[in-house]
Amino acid sequence: MTSRKVLGKGLGALIPGAGQGAGRDTARPSSAGIEQISPSRLQPRIAFDDELLDELAESIRRQGVIEPLIVRPAPEGSGAQFELVAGERRWRAAQKAGLDRVPVIVREMTDREALETALTENLQREDLNPIEEARAYRTLVDDFGLKQEEVASRVGVDRVTITNALRLLKLDADIQEDIIWGRLTAGHARALLQVEGLARKQLHKRIVERGESVREAELMARKLSGAAADKGKGNPAAISPDPQTETALKSLEERLTRSLGTKVLIRVGKRGGCVEIRFADKDQLEGICHRLME
Repeated sequence: MTSRKVLGKGLGALIPGAGQGAGRDTARPSSAGIEQISPSRLQPRIAFDDELLDELAESIRRQGVIEPLIVRPAPEGSGAQFELVAGERRWRAAQKAGLDRVPVIVREMTDREALETALTENLQREDLNPIEEARAYRTLVDDFGLKQEEVASRVGVDRVTITNALRLLKLDADIQEDIIWGRLTAGHARALLQVEGLARKQLHKRIVERGESVREAELMARKLSGAAADKGKGNPAAISPDPQTETALKSLEERLTRSLGTKVLIRVGKRGGCVEIRFADKDQLEGICHRLME
């Protein structure tokens, strides 16, 4: 996945009136009991890698929690004293490490200010996957009535970034789930957005099963979108291969891959197709040629 842009604004620039009351610290960094803190319902991040959490927990056992968590007073009836605004990964890892207390900074914040702060902190750390980012933008637009230009200004990105992120939410739930857990990248998602319906489902399955690169996914998306356009004009040659043919082609690919000792892909178009044989270096290429000419 491509590296995320570096935000040009700090957290303090997000909240209008910072320094005059809104979002201002009510106390110097102090500490709070783990059990006094509850996770936020506004937290944009939903996917936490257990292995990475274990690594952070081990670091916390040795050095403690170096950077304070940002919290706000919890709503009445929540059963907690504080609600997390930023630092849920550290909070979870601290629990794994067996800590009873963690350093905190307490701030008075509205729901919108809390979401903006959590979103920006996660973006600056590159902690959010594309779907989590898109859902947070959607919340700011739908629930808090901000225009896309306002969201872009507050978070420190351009408007096109917001628009492209929101488009990902048009994808089916199973595709979004694969993006959340890293089985698909944002580049794969953009390729999938080029096609619709059955073609999108076919391309999604192909990417996951074959481990296709973004470039390969984009090429196939263009073929499928072109085929769909031709089919709409009544061209029967544009009909996608039936499931039985797809299965036969996949089986043939696997047999060729085993025989040649390298990845083999079969491309089928309206007027024929091609066989793609990959190699890593000159020696492997010579070995493949030798097998083919035996």
